[in-house]
Amino acid sequence: MERRTAPPLARDASAVDCHYALLWQGQPTVTERQYRRGQFVRMVKQPGALSLGPAGWLPAVRAHSPFDVVICAIDPEVADGIADDTGACTRPLHDHRGICDAPLAALIATAAQEVDAGGHAGKVFAESLTLTIISRFLFVARNDVARNDAAPALRADPAPLPRHRLRRVLERIEADFSENLGLAELAAESGYSRAHFLRMFRAATGKTPHQYLQDFRLDYVRRMLASGHAPGDIGGPTPAREPALAELAACAGFSSHSHLSRLFRLRFGVSPDAYRRDCRHK
Repeated sequence: MERRTAPPLARDASAVDCHYALLWQGQPTVTERQYRRGQFVRMVKQPGALSLGPAGWLPAVRAHSPFDVVICAIDPEVADGIADDTGACTRPLHDHRGICDAPLAALIATAAQEVDAGGHAGKVFAESLTLTIISRFLFVARNDVARNDAAPALRADPAPLPRHRLRRVLERIEADFSENLGLAELAAESGYSRAHFLRMFRAATGKTPHQYLQDFRLDYVRRMLASGHAPGDIGGPTPAREPALAELAACAGFSSHSHLSRLFRLRFGVSPDAYRRDCRHK
């Protein structure tokens, strides 16, 4: 995932070894793409539009205006593995230029923001988002016409994760919630592949693994704030000291104090400091 801003340019034909999805941003971009030797076709890429293509030969392109684009590169082997795992159709991938697909555009924009933020939401979020992007890409790129109202070619009603396997996953989250858990680690506890685990966990809990882990961390912080204890001394009769929010954020697995504060306010409607003050006065 890479943001790229550049002045007008001309690029010769070349080969690429990855599938790609380009999300056009900023101002409308005027381009010309070579379809036959010596013949270029003019296009205007509107902000929010997508250009998709499979690995292979890229025709020459001329950009007649500055452009701002997010480039999402996809390893074909990874894409094939996800397609096999999800039972997606095996139609060939098609080029799509300047199309509109709101779900894929939103996913790529979210991934770009997460990259810009330094991956503060953690591995389980990044890996879940990656799987969803690739699944949506495969669905759109394998259709002759991309439609905004079309749903990904995934099983509509996946079976929920069996209770004994769900219990193992939840126990792993409870034991290691402060760590940077990844989707692969949680899926391994379930015995299913990442793609199947992602759908079955949501069917069982109503949440994605990232949402569940985030809520667990926030509830932990809320309990610490209400008790007045620092992490590690919650069993004592009286609080030895009140922990700083930065300490709580680190112990709960959040990337920073500001990350914790933003999510805490969204979840509980008040800042962590305000919540702690309210608890003192009760």
